[in-house]
Amino acid sequence: MSSDRRSLFEKILSLDWAGASLSIVAVTCLLLALQWAGVSRPWNDKVIIILFVVFAVLLVAFLIWEYCMKENALMPLSLLTNRSELGACATVFMIRISFLAANFYLPFFYQAKGRSASQSGIDIIPFMLGLVLMSIVGSIFVRRTGHYYALLILGPLIACIGAGLLFTINESTTSASLIGYQILFGAGTGLAFQLPMLAVQAEYADSPKMVPRATSLIMFFQMLGGSISISISGAVFNNQLSKQLLKYAPTLPPELVEGVKQSVLVIFRLDPAIRTAVVHAYIKSLDYVFVVAIPACILCALFSSTIRNWNVKKRGQESRAGPKAEP
Repeated sequence: MSSDRRSLFEKILSLDWAGASLSIVAVTCLLLALQWAGVSRPWNDKVIIILFVVFAVLLVAFLIWEYCMKENALMPLSLLTNRSELGACATVFMIRISFLAANFYLPFFYQAKGRSASQSGIDIIPFMLGLVLMSIVGSIFVRRTGHYYALLILGPLIACIGAGLLFTINESTTSASLIGYQILFGAGTGLAFQLPMLAVQAEYADSPKMVPRATSLIMFFQMLGGSISISISGAVFNNQLSKQLLKYAPTLPPELVEGVKQSVLVIFRLDPAIRTAVVHAYIKSLDYVFVVAIPACILCALFSSTIRNWNVKKRGQESRAGPKAEP
């Protein structure tokens, strides 16, 4: 039974409400800035700048407050000095960037070729199937062997190869090649998708009260990586689309250029004489989005190497037996 004899009301009052409020407002400002910048507002818009400034100020205030709260802090600062925790956060951040770059923009590739939105969702099933199946395979491997370290590094490297192959696709790429590239990228991503969370749970196996805080921090970086991925990918795509349309369809009126940027469906309302050139420019621009995943995957593998190589099967036994064991 728990030795904490405080009443429910006393436990509620002891929570770090100020820290929670600071973190919520700070994250809200950051996410709004990332969602609006380059989409509904330019990056140099005063609202975007103010949101980033407010986020920075609140982040500093949050860290100072957490330092003062010590063991009662919402996020103990000791988490930020643990190499496995930092490595896991950076790993999931990069995984999320590469995953969403493909998951969000692959359907546009198929829609540019004339597929409907629902059909394009079916077309990326190989990517999702590779991700899900290899995530299961990775979990089974770890459950049987107790080791996750090799998969943490191997997965992103496989995904990097898949992303490089996706960079080569064009409107004439065969279906077999597209399916193979998707499976390769999805398989590599899936291998390491959930393992950072498992690694952190093993890291804090002898400190159960730290596990929820450590995993919450990882989930935050997953969410942050997703938001930043959409912002970066969107900026890359829009910039490349402007360049490629100017190169392959220089006679396209400015209002139609903006229309194509807003919706792929505009392509099919264009004159057939220019439509082929616009489709080529659109797909060429999408290629550069997949380039974003290449450095993300490489960095993911590098960050994964900083995570301690625990044996998960032995770790639980050692943590129950006594002090923290060596990896």
